[in-house]
Amino acid sequence: MIKRIFWVDVLRTLAIINMIIYHACWDAVYFGIKLPFLNSLKGVIWERYICISFIFLSGFCFYMSKKPILRGLIISLCGIAVSLITKIFTPSEAIIFGVLTFIGAAQIIFALCKKLLLKIKPVPAFLLCIVLFAFTYDIGRGYILWVKLPQTLYQNLITAFLGFPPRGFYSSDYFPLLPWIFIFLAGFFFQGIFKFIKKDVKSNIFTLFFINISKSSLYIYMIHQPIIYGGFYIWHKLMG
Repeated sequence: MIKRIFWVDVLRTLAIINMIIYHACWDAVYFGIKLPFLNSLKGVIWERYICISFIFLSGFCFYMSKKPILRGLIISLCGIAVSLITKIFTPSEAIIFGVLTFIGAAQIIFALCKKLLLKIKPVPAFLLCIVLFAFTYDIGRGYILWVKLPQTLYQNLITAFLGFPPRGFYSSDYFPLLPWIFIFLAGFFFQGIFKFIKKDVKSNIFTLFFINISKSSLYIYMIHQPIIYGGFYIWHKLMG
């Protein structure tokens, strides 16, 4: 028997599998294969589901984290590594302030005020986070709902990290603090609402598959793209 919140393992595993498939499709397009559905509404919804599920579950697990600052530093360093690698090998599709950079930063920021967050009533806080996410969703495009924000907010990489990218800024995987911090906090307060606890899970092939994938999510994230990209690169060279 293994003590786990098993449904979290299942959801995280499904998110990882979806991420791998999505990135495989993205790499295929990069190498010239036409997949128009990626830019359709269904493709956008699919991509948003993957991102939201990862960030929400990260906030959920942060609630139970014993060493959030250390975890945040490790994830941040992985995010920096991804940025450097993509900047060197695929500069036209470089990742600046990607999802790992965001999750690492969120872990560190909220680790410093976790005790204060635990004192906040989770139900209204959760609902407020959902509203604020919707309210700030278009900040990167220069708007809060229909109100245009002043261009002076959009200056440099620091403002881009906060959620106000300057003109000409591009990242193939961009997750600034705003609006995504509210999804992270929504996951945190969701755990606080129901007080999920680890329960005994039978150790068999089925459960171990989900548990091991879930526990290895960071490692899988770091290695899956080089493997997929390398496979397409070899195929492209052999087949022309």
